[in-house]
Amino acid sequence: MTARPENAHQGRLLRLLRDNGSNSRAQLGDLVDLSRSKLAVEVDRLLETGLVVADGLAPSRGGRRSHNIRLAPTLRFLGVDIGATSIDVAVTNAELEVLGHLNQPMEVREGPVAVFEQVLSMAAKLKASGLAEGFDGAGIG
Repeated sequence: MTARPENAHQGRLLRLLRDNGSNSRAQLGDLVDLSRSKLAVEVDRLLETGLVVADGLAPSRGGRRSHNIRLAPTLRFLGVDIGATSIDVAVTNAELEVLGHLNQPMEVREGPVAVFEQVLSMAAKLKASGLAEGFDGAGIG
């Protein structure tokens, strides 16, 4: 089963961590419009799902030190680029480093069903090849 954010707040926190890297709870609180208690609940839920992990203590801001939070290193993203004459599919880790990549010639004029089937096939090949270790391929193959 694939973990997913439960609500828009969690989705926004995940995007911030993806785009900005590791942040403390205090820094995240500065970036989102959530009360401290609501932020704590949402971060704790993300920790429970395994989408984020604790990453040491943040520098002191004058009070009790906050914990840094970052995307879980086991997270995988599937990127798809559909061009007029080819399809590229890549799997990345949470830092968006490419772990596996395939390119396949294909005419987009073959239609959306054929293109989508090709994307699914390529993603399944990446999963089976071991190049994308940790990619669960939920819903693929």
